[in-house]
Amino acid sequence: FNQAVKDIANKFSNAYLIDMYAKYNSLYTSGVIANSKSNDNHYPAYAYAYMSKIMGKAISDCMAEHYSDFKYVQFE
Repeated sequence: FNQAVKDIANKFSNAYLIDMYAKYNSLYTSGVIANSKSNDNHYPAYAYAYMSKIMGKAISDCMAEHYSDFKYVQFE
């Protein structure tokens, strides 16, 4: 499945695929997230909030790494 997603993303010249497993896996497997999973395989709200912060950092890191591709994108 992972390779199929990568193959699709590679077909586009203006698409970025952020491989969360490759770059951010340690943030999910230790600390707040790893220690908060309940018996029904769901996380409490604070863990989901933390996951959203990780995703935001991943997007920010990607944009910083490829600054020239994003410098004319307007954000509000």
